[in-house]
Amino acid sequence: MPDIMTPLTERLERYVLASLMTLYRSPNEPPWLKRLEEAAGHGYDQAMARDETLFVEAMALLRPDSFEDPMRRRLFKAIGSLQGGALGITMESVCEMAGGVGDGAYGAMSTALAECPVASHVLRYVALLRQETRRRQVLATMTSAAHRLMREDPDAVLAEAASAMLDCIEVQDTESMSALELATDAVDYMEDLRTGRIEPGTPTGLAALDRATGGLQVDDLLVLAARPGIGKTSLGLQLAISVALAGRRGLFFSLEMPRRQVQVRLIAAAARVSILDARRGAITNEAIVHAVTELSKLPIVWDFRSGAMVGELRAECERQKARHGLLDVVIIDHVGYLYEPAENATQEATRISKGLKLLAKDLHVAVVALTQLNRSIEARGDKARPKLSDLRQSGSWEQDAATVLFLTRERIEERDIREEVAELDIAKQRNGPTRRIPLRFLRDYCVFEEVPNG
Repeated sequence: MPDIMTPLTERLERYVLASLMTLYRSPNEPPWLKRLEEAAGHGYDQAMARDETLFVEAMALLRPDSFEDPMRRRLFKAIGSLQGGALGITMESVCEMAGGVGDGAYGAMSTALAECPVASHVLRYVALLRQETRRRQVLATMTSAAHRLMREDPDAVLAEAASAMLDCIEVQDTESMSALELATDAVDYMEDLRTGRIEPGTPTGLAALDRATGGLQVDDLLVLAARPGIGKTSLGLQLAISVALAGRRGLFFSLEMPRRQVQVRLIAAAARVSILDARRGAITNEAIVHAVTELSKLPIVWDFRSGAMVGELRAECERQKARHGLLDVVIIDHVGYLYEPAENATQEATRISKGLKLLAKDLHVAVVALTQLNRSIEARGDKARPKLSDLRQSGSWEQDAATVLFLTRERIEERDIREEVAELDIAKQRNGPTRRIPLRFLRDYCVFEEVPNG
C-alpha cells in the first residue's frame, strides 16, 4: 500500500493510543495511585475518567491495519495482547512487547502521551481514524487499478477492484442488548404488530402465500426457482407490481430480459390484453394511455444492466435508498447473470448467495433472487417435484436463503387452452411451515392467479 500518511491520520493514531493507555487501569494497580494522580494535578480525564467500558468499545472497533504507522500498529497489537493479562497495560509492558528499548516504542508512546488528548473522547477519535483508514484503502485500490489498466485486461481489473472495494465498505457495528432490553424491544414490536401500527411483511399479491409467509420479510433472502420457460420472470414482475401497489418501494434488476420485453409485459398486464397483441401493436391508444398512467405512479425502479457483481447491485440499492429515503424490496432476475471472482463455480455461488444475504440484512430490505433449477429434475420424469438439492450449487443457496419457493407448471400444447395448472411450493421457510399453493397460469397474459379455495 503506498505511503499516503496525512498529518490528520498521524495525529489521530497518537490520540487513540494515548487515550487507550489513559483509560485502562491495570487490575494490579494500587488504589493509592489514583489519589496520587489527582494530587499531582493530572486532571479529570487523566485520573478520574479511566473507563474500562470506553476502552473495550474502542478496542472492538479497531484492527491493527487501522494504523498506518508500523510502530503505532505494533503498539496497538501489544495493548490488545496485554488486555486482561496479569502484566496489565503499562508503559513498560506495552513498549517491551512492541519492540523493547532502543526500537522506537518508548519514543512513539511518549510522544503520543505528551499530547494529552481528552481520553473520554476516544470513540470520536476512533470514528475519525476508521474514516481515514477507509479513505486510505479506497485510494490504494484505485491507484493499483489505474496502474494495472495500462497492461492488463480491463474486465479482470474491474472485477478485482470491485471486490476489493467491497472490503472497504464500513461494516455496521454490532448492536448488543441485555436480556431485559431484548425482551422489552420484543414486547414493543409485538404490540405494534397486534395494533396494526406496522405490517408483518410486504404483500406479494398472492393471498395464500402471504398467509403462509407473512409476506416478504425485511432482512431476508427469498429464492424463487424454476426450470427455464416456467414463468420465473412473469411471477417476479407480478411480485414487483404487487409490492408497488401496496405502497412499498421496490427495485427490480432485469439482468436477463431486455427493456422492450419487460415494457410489453407490463403494458399487456396493465391493459389486460394478450402479450401477443401488445407485441404486434394491436392495442388501442386509450388502453396504452391507461396502462402507462398506472405504471408511472408505481414507486419502483427498473434496472436493465446486463450482468453484474453483487457489489454493483448493492451500490445501486444504497443509491436508491439514499435518494428516496427508503427501499423495501429488491428483486433480481436472475442470479445466473451475477458473477464474482472465484476459483470455481461453487466458490462463486457461495460468494453471490452470501453477498445477497448480507445485502438484505445490512440494508434492511427483502431480497427476492430468481434462479434456475439444474437439469437433474428432468431425469426424474415430467411429474417429479423439485427439491432443495435441485438448486444450482444448492449448498450455499439452501443455507443462506430464509425461504425457498419452487414454481412448477403443467405445460399443455393445445392452442385453445388459455389456462394451465401451476404450483408454488414453499420448500423451505426458516420461520414458518412448508406447504404447496395451487395456482393457474393465464397463458395470454403470462400472469399467475390463485385457485379459489386452493
